[in-house]
Amino acid sequence: MKRLPQKNYKAAASGSVNGNCVIEPLSNELVDPVFELMKQNMLSYYVRRGEEWNEHKIREYFLAQEGIVITKSGQVIGFSFYELKGKLIHIHTLQIASIYQNRTLGGRFLKWYRDLASKVGTEVITCGVYESNAARYMYQRVGFKEIGLVNGVVRMALPLTNTGLGLVVSRQP
Repeated sequence: MKRLPQKNYKAAASGSVNGNCVIEPLSNELVDPVFELMKQNMLSYYVRRGEEWNEHKIREYFLAQEGIVITKSGQVIGFSFYELKGKLIHIHTLQIASIYQNRTLGGRFLKWYRDLASKVGTEVITCGVYESNAARYMYQRVGFKEIGLVNGVVRMALPLTNTGLGLVVSRQP
């Protein structure tokens, strides 16, 4: 198994969430539970789109990004992979276990991302969400704007500064 890179954002990743839940950097011990949760949440989207679930390629892609997890009593109940790209943070995926969805954990991740953005001077946070995914509305509630649609994926952005708004506009297809 590929070892996770050690990056300098770890200090930003620790913190209590909802009592005994904790956001922390993804560790090697939690990689398998993270990808099991990803498959539980995402396989139906792949099937509907006629795409193959290739676990090896999926792991390779996401493990090249930064990863954070929310754990409760040592169990992964959510995770996210992201990338810092100059003046923006791009959220590659944000997943919550189905029994914990609609309980503010997604919002807690987004607060974590806002805190990270403040620490590193990011001006915009972006993501993509399948158009049929209910998480799309959670992103809208916290201020994300839809900026495009590509192959059934809604591109969304949350400008954090006036300059960030310009970055969003310049990245539209």
